[in-house]
Amino acid sequence: MSTDPDIEHEIRKIIEVDLRWPVSQGELTSATKLGQDGLNLDSVMIIEFGIRVEQRFQTQFSDEEILGLADRTVGETAEYLRQRLADRS
Repeated sequence: MSTDPDIEHEIRKIIEVDLRWPVSQGELTSATKLGQDGLNLDSVMIIEFGIRVEQRFQTQFSDEEILGLADRTVGETAEYLRQRLADRS
């Protein structure tokens, strides 16, 4: 099972590499919100992000859970995912 730093690192990779989201060095922290007042990922990008997370971690989200990611920070998303993965094992 991944540790929190591993999960958060993978989330950052999804944002920077998979989504090719332009992020300045130091801008993407645990406290960075994914949606408004943060990275400002729009609903289409949040859905794409959610799909990438599902694929990377072999899990599945409901539509509401994916859209709810916009209100989370990178750290909150990592913790949420860690709990989901722990519940699954």
